[in-house]
Amino acid sequence: ILVVLLGLRAAHLLGLRSSWGATPTQLAHLAGMPTGTVRPKLSALSKERLVSKDGHEYLVPAAVVRLVAARLDHPNHRPRR
Repeated sequence: ILVVLLGLRAAHLLGLRSSWGATPTQLAHLAGMPTGTVRPKLSALSKERLVSKDGHEYLVPAAVVRLVAARLDHPNHRPRR
């Protein structure tokens, strides 16, 4: 989910998308995962403040892009803020 959200952020910066984020249904489709799996994961990532919700869309806020990248490099390590 984090990789997809970072990809969507990059696509927006490149002018390929009109928004930074995606709905849970869009993320499920893009990630090839069931929506029932995506929604709880988004909730957990939101509680960790790695993703935020803007309307109906979830996105990786600019302030935590480096934390998300570190988490992807070291999935069992939780970097300090």
